[in-house]
Amino acid sequence: MVIIEDVRKAQRTEGPATVMAIGTSIPPNCIDQSTYPDYYFRITKSEHKTELKEKFQRIFSFPFYTFELKNAVYDAEDLVDEIAIEALQSKVEAEYPRGKQSLQDSVISTFTSFFDRGVNSKLEKMIGMLDHFVKAKDVLGLREVAARKWSQTRLPTTSLVDESCVYGRENDKEEIMKLLLSDGENSNKIDVIPIVGMDGMGKTTLAQILYNDGSVDAHFDKKAWVCVSDVFDVLSITRTIIESVTGLASDAKDLNLLQVKLKESLGGKKFLIVLDDVWNENYERWDTLNTPFRFGARGSKIIVTTRNESSVASIMQTVPIHWLKELPEEDG
Repeated sequence: MVIIEDVRKAQRTEGPATVMAIGTSIPPNCIDQSTYPDYYFRITKSEHKTELKEKFQRIFSFPFYTFELKNAVYDAEDLVDEIAIEALQSKVEAEYPRGKQSLQDSVISTFTSFFDRGVNSKLEKMIGMLDHFVKAKDVLGLREVAARKWSQTRLPTTSLVDESCVYGRENDKEEIMKLLLSDGENSNKIDVIPIVGMDGMGKTTLAQILYNDGSVDAHFDKKAWVCVSDVFDVLSITRTIIESVTGLASDAKDLNLLQVKLKESLGGKKFLIVLDDVWNENYERWDTLNTPFRFGARGSKIIVTTRNESSVASIMQTVPIHWLKELPEEDG
């Protein structure tokens, strides 16, 4: 068995390489040093490759990898900010030059001086560091997964909730309930109420409790629940709302036909729609989805749950955002 302390004491190659295995190097069984320049491999037998990989995964475990990667990304962001600040300063100095330099010459001179002060070496170091993480990813066996596939691993939410298992959030429920049951107190015909909070804070649960409240049932003519997630598909969302408010399945694939149908279903009626787990930051998509809602009666409401206050909630909101805070321990 290879002991880690022995590995650390083993001979190193030139440069900042880390020894990952010891033994007599036999070319047919060696991992190409140029492939992983930050790690030094010396392997005697084929079975040592398996041991090496297991050891590598123990030392550079996934949590450690992600921690270091996150730090590297933060450093990269700091460097980008540094360059952006310098660019802004260069622009100001160029607009108000002290001498007779032209605007173009001033900008070029300032940026050349800036990069001569070491930014170029920082960029090269950062690129090398990120390249190192890409290679480490391969050794750890991590695979690139399309962002859309992530949502497919999550079960969609529904409007059903067992309230006997829910504790706390009475104040949140009361505050939002006042908004839901109010009619025409502002200039908006239809109010969009964003519920914002970190993952696991209970946004969906709170929306479910409100959706199933008896006073809400009595107040609204139509209700619909849609789990949106990261793919803001206007056609699919519209179809789901139609099926909810009419009770009839629809296989229509034309957005115009669906929106006309939804307009007819909601026209002159007071409705409540919950859009759960919204990630969309595209105002045009939201505006398209919102068009049929404008034909509903005054006092209609839309609840949007999201983690993203800076873009999602600000795009859709018509009333102040309701922030979900962490529950006190006695309420958790």
